[in-house]
Amino acid sequence: MDPIVLVLIFATIVSFALGESIDGIVIAAILVLNALLGFVQEYKAEKAIELLSKLSSPTAQVLRDGKKMIISSRELVPGDIVYLSAGDKISADIRLIEAVLFTVNESSLTGESTTVKKTTEMLS
Repeated sequence: MDPIVLVLIFATIVSFALGESIDGIVIAAILVLNALLGFVQEYKAEKAIELLSKLSSPTAQVLRDGKKMIISSRELVPGDIVYLSAGDKISADIRLIEAVLFTVNESSLTGESTTVKKTTEMLS
């Protein structure tokens, strides 16, 4: 219902009514092209939004009922055993059970660009 589209539809009708069929066909072709391009752009935008929503809802690999499974980080509860691999985002405040040369980029929390070494030692 864009005003320009309505004007083009009106121009198409007037062109055919006045016997200017070539002009009417050209305007109708422009309308069809406009509709196709609009559809393609909207489709691409929806796909981009889907990908962004997947990025904004992180997942975690956990051990539940004796099985490894991937769940939304929103579903994490105290007591879940979370498996981490290189490049994973840490979805919650966790205590490390086992770690080998484990460092974490905490720049989103602290603003510092250096990684921080994490250990399995008990906190005081």
